[in-house]
Amino acid sequence: VIDGVARLLPLTQDGAFALPSVVALEEGDRVAVGVEAKARLLVDPARTVIAPKRLLGRRAGSTQIRPWAARLPCSLLADANGDAAVAVGGAVYPMPELVSHLLAAAKASASEHLGREVQRAVLCAPAYFTHRQRRALLRAGELAGLEVLRIFNEPSAVALAYGHGRGLARKRVLVYDLGGGTFDASVVQITGNDL
Repeated sequence: VIDGVARLLPLTQDGAFALPSVVALEEGDRVAVGVEAKARLLVDPARTVIAPKRLLGRRAGSTQIRPWAARLPCSLLADANGDAAVAVGGAVYPMPELVSHLLAAAKASASEHLGREVQRAVLCAPAYFTHRQRRALLRAGELAGLEVLRIFNEPSAVALAYGHGRGLARKRVLVYDLGGGTFDASVVQITGNDL
């Protein structure tokens, strides 16, 4: 919120407001994220991880993982805690580590646009995220160098952004998310700036 108005900050160098959830683990410990990583998917799919957020905090052998395992261009296995991880170039990468690269890119972009280092953040998670998935997201934020103040449900964040400063008197709002493979719906009651 800048001068009382919520504003979007670009997440990429070219000014885009979306960062594709793709991480490429290149030779020599170089990591590419977003659009650059998506381009690497065509060149070196075995070193590229798509949609790590979907695997975040899930057990490696769970039924929710099986459909994704077939779609991943790299090998899916369990990390030391039994959670989903990928094997790339002989190393095992837990999902919080991969998601941290995406958060670090967002942090760097926000810091550049604000003209100061971003250190704290409120992260948003899908409403269906379990406690285990939220803990993994918190870990990813910490690995990205962020102090995570709170993890907020995405539909609640949307409703809050919509209702902020409008002085709504007891409105019920249907928030739906037609994300990349999800369909979530939440009903939120807004009274003033309260949800």
